[in-house]
Amino acid sequence: PTFFKSQAKIFSQPSSQKNLYRIQIRKGSEIAFLSHLDYMNVFMSALLRSKLPAAYSQGFNPHLKISFASALGVGVTSECEYVEFELTEKIPELEVAKKLNEQLPRGAEILRLKKVFGKSQALTTQIDFSRWEVLIPFEGELKIFEDAVQKFNETREIIFERVTPKKSREIEIKSYMAESVRVIEKIGGEILIKFGTKITLEGTIKPSEVLKVLSEEFKLNFEVTSAKIKRVALLGRGRNLLD
Repeated sequence: PTFFKSQAKIFSQPSSQKNLYRIQIRKGSEIAFLSHLDYMNVFMSALLRSKLPAAYSQGFNPHLKISFASALGVGVTSECEYVEFELTEKIPELEVAKKLNEQLPRGAEILRLKKVFGKSQALTTQIDFSRWEVLIPFEGELKIFEDAVQKFNETREIIFERVTPKKSREIEIKSYMAESVRVIEKIGGEILIKFGTKITLEGTIKPSEVLKVLSEEFKLNFEVTSAKIKRVALLGRGRNLLD
C-alpha cells in the first residue's frame, strides 16, 4: 500500500545489528472475518503508530521487515498466530509488547513476545502442525456423531476434491491428518471436536475441508459454515515457536 511506501522514507535507516522480535498473537472473534491481507495491515499499522524504530528493506521499493507464519481462513479464530519483525534499535521486550498492544485492536492482542538471537529460518519453514478445536451445530444424538467420527478415523483413504476459482484437484485427506478427530462433548446444540493436521512442503488440509467430508461423506449433515473453528496450536517439531 502507498501508505507504507511513504512511511519507509521517514523510518528507514541503516542498521548494523539485527534486532529481530517474534510474537504470538491472537486472531479473536472480534476480527475473525478480516482477510489475511487485512490482518497483516492491522499489525503493520499498529507497528507504525507505536513509534517503535521499525526496520525497512533497502532498495528502490523499501518495505517493513516483517513476516507472518501462516494464513487463516476468513471466520477462523486463533490463539497462536506468529509474526516476526525487525527494529533498528534494541528495545526491551516488555516495552515492545506494551507499545504494540496499545495500538492493536481487540482480538489482536499479543500473548507472548521474545527477541530472536542468531540466525532464524523463515517462520513458514518452521511450522509443521496445527491443532484445531471446532464447535459444530448438531441437534442429533451424540452417539450418531461419535459413530460417524469413528468411521472417519478408521477409513484409510479419503479423496476430497478441492475446487478453487482457477482449478480443481483431488486431495487425500488422511495423509494430512496428524491427530485423529476426537469428540469431546456436547454443549447445548453444539458438539466440540478436536483434531490435528500436518503442514508439509506439498501443502496441508483446511479444517473446513475435514468438516465438509464429515458432513457430506459421513452423513452428519451439519452446516459447515456455521461451525466455529479455532486454531489452538501451531507448532514446529512439536514445540511452540517461542520456546
